[in-house]
Amino acid sequence: MQKRRFIQCDVFTSTPTKGNGLAVILDAEELDARQMQEFAAWTNLAETAFLLPPTTPAADYKVRIFTPAREMLFAGHPTLGSCAAWLRSGGKPRSSGAVVQECGVGLVTIDVSGEVPAFAAPPTKIEPLPTERLRAITEALWIIPERVVRVAQLSNGPVWQVLQLKSAADVLAADSSRTRYPHSLASA
Repeated sequence: MQKRRFIQCDVFTSTPTKGNGLAVILDAEELDARQMQEFAAWTNLAETAFLLPPTTPAADYKVRIFTPAREMLFAGHPTLGSCAAWLRSGGKPRSSGAVVQECGVGLVTIDVSGEVPAFAAPPTKIEPLPTERLRAITEALWIIPERVVRVAQLSNGPVWQVLQLKSAADVLAADSSRTRYPHSLASA
């Protein structure tokens, strides 16, 4: 078995155990998708990042991001955490003040000129939220359908289902801890 360098880091904090946990495998060459998925499931963190040589000369490194269940094309804290791990492990950016990461959504430029790294999120695709998905969400969260103002499905790597409700009280009343949807709420 080949030894690989592995870092577990906290993203969005300088205080240990107070940030978003991220596993970073610094030398993931020769690992296939199945092995990456198995390792990500083993770490049981929200995401695990695998660093690889870039496949395009414009990038400094390539990252593949896995949750315990699937691969993601892009995610925010793995982008920042893998960049910090890459730099701290000796990575040298091609351009001063910026690291270019290759990932499933393309190239992401990370500004490393300031105190903390930052990036602009990749373009977000906005689509209608499918009716059956909206119904499942309102039932699961006990949201009265008439209290929904508008909805959308956003995608920029992860896919987000977004609902705007009529009031803050409606948001606070959403509750996924209940087991059955009271159909009488739908007409309330």
